[in-house]
Amino acid sequence: MAVFESWSYDLTGIGSPQRLDAVKTSASFFRILGVSAAIGRTFNPDEDQPGSEHVAVISHNTWTQRFGADPQMVGQKIILDGESFTVIGVMPEGFDFPEGPAMPAALQFRPHPHIWTPLVLDQSRATNRQVFNLSVIGRLKQGVTVAQAQSNLGDIAQRIDQQYRESMGLGIKLVPLQEQIIGDVRRPLLILAGTVFFILLIACSNVANLLLSRSVGRRKELAIRTAMGATRGRLIRQMITESVLISLIGGALGLLLTAWGIKILIAASPSNIPRIQGIGFDAKVLVFTFATSLVTGILCALIPTLQSTKIDQTTLLKEEHRGSTQSAQVIRLRHLLVISQVGLALTLLIGAGLLIKSFLLLYRVELGFKPDGVLSLRIDPPDFKYHGDPPKVEFFNRVLERLESLPEVKAAGLVTNLPLSGASMGVSFQVDGRPVTSGQAGPRADYTIISRNFFKAMGISLLKGRAFIEMDNDRSAGVAIINEAMAKLYWPDKNPLGEGVLLKFGGKQIRREIVGVVGDVRRASLSAMPRPEMYVPYTQGPQAFTFLVVQTSSDPLGIVSAVSAQIHAVDPDHPISEVRSMRQVIAESETERTFNLFLLNVFAWLGLILALIGVYGVIAHSVNLRIPEIGIRMALGAQRGDVFKMVLKQGLLLTSIGIVIGLGMAVSLTRMMKSLLYQVGARDPETFLISCITLALTALPAICIPAFKASKLDPLDALKKES
Repeated sequence: MAVFESWSYDLTGIGSPQRLDAVKTSASFFRILGVSAAIGRTFNPDEDQPGSEHVAVISHNTWTQRFGADPQMVGQKIILDGESFTVIGVMPEGFDFPEGPAMPAALQFRPHPHIWTPLVLDQSRATNRQVFNLSVIGRLKQGVTVAQAQSNLGDIAQRIDQQYRESMGLGIKLVPLQEQIIGDVRRPLLILAGTVFFILLIACSNVANLLLSRSVGRRKELAIRTAMGATRGRLIRQMITESVLISLIGGALGLLLTAWGIKILIAASPSNIPRIQGIGFDAKVLVFTFATSLVTGILCALIPTLQSTKIDQTTLLKEEHRGSTQSAQVIRLRHLLVISQVGLALTLLIGAGLLIKSFLLLYRVELGFKPDGVLSLRIDPPDFKYHGDPPKVEFFNRVLERLESLPEVKAAGLVTNLPLSGASMGVSFQVDGRPVTSGQAGPRADYTIISRNFFKAMGISLLKGRAFIEMDNDRSAGVAIINEAMAKLYWPDKNPLGEGVLLKFGGKQIRREIVGVVGDVRRASLSAMPRPEMYVPYTQGPQAFTFLVVQTSSDPLGIVSAVSAQIHAVDPDHPISEVRSMRQVIAESETERTFNLFLLNVFAWLGLILALIGVYGVIAHSVNLRIPEIGIRMALGAQRGDVFKMVLKQGLLLTSIGIVIGLGMAVSLTRMMKSLLYQVGARDPETFLISCITLALTALPAICIPAFKASKLDPLDALKKES
């Protein structure tokens, strides 16, 4: 087993200061993962012990981008948080664990670590059973199942709980690493994979229809070959070989298009998709492409081949008109293929429609703050330089004072975690007069540390009481401001102002008086409802990880240089990172949903286009086969409008049946999308209706064009074809 925690270092002494996202690990970390350094080595067993030399392992990206891929990097000294570390290794390209969902929950907005250092636990921290900020990773013994390990660890957790009552029965949960890394990404990826499979089915149906049409024209050729001694098996092999050859050429073209499109896909994809940067060509991709091309080529040709090789050579050799007949079985098969295409296309359209409606509703939610004109950036005073609370408070005060003196700045504030960042810190508390039963954890709330002008900078409404003032400092009584959700939950019929809460931190208890109530803010995501949240002033509880928010009267990204200059005027070596406008923060919080919506829409419209091509092809071919019949009908008095209606009726019938089947498929399959939707049911009637109308309207041109051409036929020319 090994433990690790997310960290950050200020790299100085080499160019401009830079904040490096880091991971502190026990010495066995890399060995458990089964990964060795590409250059140098990883940690020795004794390098995570107190008093050991400071060493570091850097990522491949950091080595190339920050240190210019210096081959002599191993053994060099770097300055991290004012202390000298020896670089002992460079990890292989593509290794960046932990990342995304595998990161500790509070720090998942940092997707890729730059550096790893040993985690040295002193005695006080190693024995503290009230702080839970370490992540644990382990490798099972050979032959041991996850269930067996979970049972074993459960027994250990129970013994610990009996020995240390303050652990409050937290227990141990064992999660396979693959499941932890994939996280919530599994379901969207499965849905997108299913969508691609639908597209493949629609394309295969189209190709099969084309091959059926082509086989009608080759029936005489096949009859001649049969008369000359070719067996049915020989004919089947020939036609399948032709189809597979075309399919393999298509697969090769697909690989070329993928090589061009893969960079766009990676650039547009959200950072939380595991191993997204590792997407590329390898032997598995090539084998899969070859196998898919081979199988689809065989499947597309199989039914047309079996149909066209069931021939009566005597009858066919007497035919004088190429393709003048077509069996009812072939016609039904072609109609069935078109119906399936329409059904699959409608299913994709409904799925895309549900996501679009969900997306529109999502962006209408009340954020709880005003993002326009707000600049955010990460500003963390390091402990090595600002040790203890007073120096940090002084640093923050000077920075805020200088920023608010800028003419473009309306207000500036500090916050431990930005809204919609997905990061939060929780705290257990007890309401005055409501004791918690012994052995129970008690209520919890999100715990956010801010400066007094944070609400003003973010445009968060103060509903009751007051905001923080300058007098709220380490010499005054503890105060707190709560959000509306917390007020309604714990004081539903009472004004919470003046009430007290007892916070529990690492065995300590701190009392705070509620002095204000503010509106709810979407903290985790746009779709997650606000949870109880408590704000406290940074002058009574500063933290290391802090964000600065600046309300401007102009473009927020246009004042970055001015803001940086004011921060560097206070501390020239202070790195500035994660510079974004709040609009960018909002967009980044929904990148996964936006990405899924984009891909599903592309696939849905691609499926619709392919289905319409199939409808057009079948109707046009049907008209071509019925030219003599149409000529006779017109010679006997049928009007052009009658011919138009006849062909139109056929196309609308096929489309209608496809829509009915598609509705049934959508009702069954869209249930998988529930987790991706927001305030939209998986069977939303409005979306189903609009999708049906959209498909029907777009199918009309594909039906009307052949119908119009049929109505314009010259009866004399049509009758000549019959003769």
